[in-house]
Amino acid sequence: MPNADLHLHTTSSDGTDTPTQIVRAAVDRGLQAIAITDHDVTSGLPEGVSAAKDYALEIIPGVELNTNWGEKRIHLLGYFMDVEEGELHDKLDWLVACRIDRARKMVEKLADMAMPLDWDSLMKIAGPGAICRPHIAWALVEAGHVKTLAEAFDRYIDRGRPAYVKRPLFPIEDAIRSIRNAGGAAVLAHPVLIGDDSCVPELALAGLAGIEALHPYHSEEDEAHYKALARRHGLVWTGGSDYHGWREARPFASRTTPMEQVEALRERARRG
Repeated sequence: MPNADLHLHTTSSDGTDTPTQIVRAAVDRGLQAIAITDHDVTSGLPEGVSAAKDYALEIIPGVELNTNWGEKRIHLLGYFMDVEEGELHDKLDWLVACRIDRARKMVEKLADMAMPLDWDSLMKIAGPGAICRPHIAWALVEAGHVKTLAEAFDRYIDRGRPAYVKRPLFPIEDAIRSIRNAGGAAVLAHPVLIGDDSCVPELALAGLAGIEALHPYHSEEDEAHYKALARRHGLVWTGGSDYHGWREARPFASRTTPMEQVEALRERARRG
């Protein structure tokens, strides 16, 4: 039965495949729908829609936002939004600007450690979308400062490392509201990383539409737990591979969403 992969990253953020390559992979796998969910940007959507126009493949507008709930960092997925809607569009622009500011500060820290990076070369690696830490890692490899992406993260740019810089987060209640106001549905991403379920009742009241129950980080027990949690709070459960290309632990379409769940999520978006 055709399914949908609702969690995919492209070269518009920190993936290594273009939207066109993602579409071709989806067609080859026989998927019925995909959502391009790049970090803080929707700039890959037009290319994806164009690449899919000759195929029976639905491209669902999507995004993944870094948010906070109190002291907890939570990734939030948005689906079916009008990406040109004013409030959401402005928030995404702000998040992209924050990413650029953060990258500049990280480059300055690296320079202080005798690992200079050329800013123009870094921006060329990042492309026109959102600049992410993997882009800095690739720049470090290209400059000969490290041998691998893993080394760049482990020694310098991962959380707690000497060149790491925090960036402003989007309060999750505000993010849910912005997605809903743009006609979309908000879904908790890979909830096992949150560490507990205490946020779910409150966020359900704030307009959360779903929980990503199927994810490469989740065990079978986790998947059953999050499906039940979603049902308990009247939410839709979803699934996606969180494919980035360069992260081999998350193969393309390794987790997918049945189309009846996609339709349930679409209905939640319609209801607002």
